[in-house]
Amino acid sequence: SAKTNLNVENVFFTIARDIKQRLADTDNKAE
Repeated sequence: SAKTNLNVENVFFTIARDIKQRLADTDNKAE
């Protein structure tokens, strides 16, 4: 159970980091 929870957390942070990167790329293109 703890292992599954850790995996979900890992996926969540990975997705969040990907979204952050896409937002940063969008900001750079806007300028």
